[in-house]
Amino acid sequence: MKLFRAWALGLLAVLLAGRPVFAQPAYTVEQSSPPIHTRGVPVVVAYTPPQPLPNSAAMLRVQVQLSGQTRVPVQARVCVDLQAPHCMEVNGASATTSRFYGVPANRPVYLVYTVPGEGPLDPNVYVRGSVTVWYGQASLPSSRSSEERP
Repeated sequence: MKLFRAWALGLLAVLLAGRPVFAQPAYTVEQSSPPIHTRGVPVVVAYTPPQPLPNSAAMLRVQVQLSGQTRVPVQARVCVDLQAPHCMEVNGASATTSRFYGVPANRPVYLVYTVPGEGPLDPNVYVRGSVTVWYGQASLPSSRSSEERP
C-alpha cells in the first residue's frame, strides 16, 4: 500500500507540474563583455559550457542575467547561432526562454550587445553577463500541441 501511495503521489506531482519533478543538470557561465566603444557596432560574447557535455544533451531552457554599465542604453540579444532567426531580444536585466529547446547543449550561447546610434562612446561601456543553460534529453512535442515555444 505504501508503494502504491508513493507512486500515486509521484504521478500527481507530474500531472500538476506538467513534467517530471527531477532536477535538471545545468551550467552557468559569467563574464564581462569586451569594451563597447562605438555606437551601432555589435559586440559578441560567447558563453561556452565549462566542461564537455554528452553529445546527446540538448538545451531545455536558457536564462540570461545582465548587469554593469547603465549610463547609456544597451540592447542585448541571446543567440545560439549568429543568424537573426536564432536570436531573442533580452528586454530588461534578465530573460528566461525555452526558445532554444532541442539545440545541442555543447554549442556556445552568444550574447550580442549594441548601443544604439552612431559614433564613439567615451568612456567605453562594459556589460557583465551570466548565462545558465539547463540541459538533458529533449523530448519531441506531442502531436496535440502545435504551440510555438516562447
